[in-house]
Amino acid sequence: MDKVRRFQIADVDAALEAYYGNGHINNSQIKKMFGVNSSSVISKLKRPVWEAEKAENIPVAVPGCINARIAFKVWGIDAAELEKNLKKRRELGL
Repeated sequence: MDKVRRFQIADVDAALEAYYGNGHINNSQIKKMFGVNSSSVISKLKRPVWEAEKAENIPVAVPGCINARIAFKVWGIDAAELEKNLKKRRELGL
């Protein structure tokens, strides 16, 4: 599975909350994570995740939402690295 081009993460806390939350990511979480407001941009981010979900035969559990694990894999986001970097930033007081 190829990673897709995406925006830089604007809110690391929001990204980790989405990843470790209930397993699904909705539009408002995507807006907060990437700092975007355009519904077309959100659709462009969700489209490859939907395709990956179909390829892996993952059913749609929550309509309008995407699977967090698949989304992070498709978007090329490493949750463990985000956590490590956030912890280090807080240690340094940044």
